[in-house]
Amino acid sequence: MRKRKLPILILLTICLSLLSGFGVSAAHSRKPTMIRAYGSQNPTVTVGADFELKVKVNGEDDYLTWKITGKKGIIAFEDLDLNDDEMEFHALKKGSTKVVCKIKGTSKKIVFKVTVKETPSSTFKIFRVNPANITISAGEDLELKIRKSSKMIGDRQLQWSIEDTSIVGFDDVDYDEIYDDEIDIIGLRPGTTVVKCTYLPTGESVDYTVKVVNRSYDYDDDDDWYDDWYDDDD
Repeated sequence: MRKRKLPILILLTICLSLLSGFGVSAAHSRKPTMIRAYGSQNPTVTVGADFELKVKVNGEDDYLTWKITGKKGIIAFEDLDLNDDEMEFHALKKGSTKVVCKIKGTSKKIVFKVTVKETPSSTFKIFRVNPANITISAGEDLELKIRKSSKMIGDRQLQWSIEDTSIVGFDDVDYDEIYDDEIDIIGLRPGTTVVKCTYLPTGESVDYTVKVVNRSYDYDDDDDWYDDWYDDDD
């Protein structure tokens, strides 16, 4: 009787496919052995500018890591993902610092020297967008905004603060989100306080006076708490 060879052929085909896929995956995740700068290694930018540093490697950029090794506080990373062949930064203040991009597990690296220059402070201003005096109800949320005189003013240079956080609070805002040109606030209890946005390099600020009043309920409103409670009770 003739033996069946079909199952063996199928098994061999599957094994070859798996080996082939493994080969592609291994090649795709190849660790770089060479790194070089793409563009200037000594860039000069101005305070408030966003800029990018790039490298080229002969393998996967997942093996790269970036670090600011020079003076701190001159520039900052725009993103916390530090494994890439290009990295975005924001210039915070005047000075010089160094940035290193390195192939992990090796001594191969590229060193960038970044110089940040000042620009006339008169060109950097922030302005109100909302009215200076605002009234909201307890439980009501509101978005406050400022306008920047220059695109070179970065969000990391702006910081929001609240004078009395028992009257007004930030509405579902993470820590990093207080550094922005807009912010969400919520009225907590009756009273008046000041919400401020400060341009950190100069200390200039924009103030909003926010008054919180007791919420008045309209029982004909389908969205008020009474109707919601009555519907739920059904």
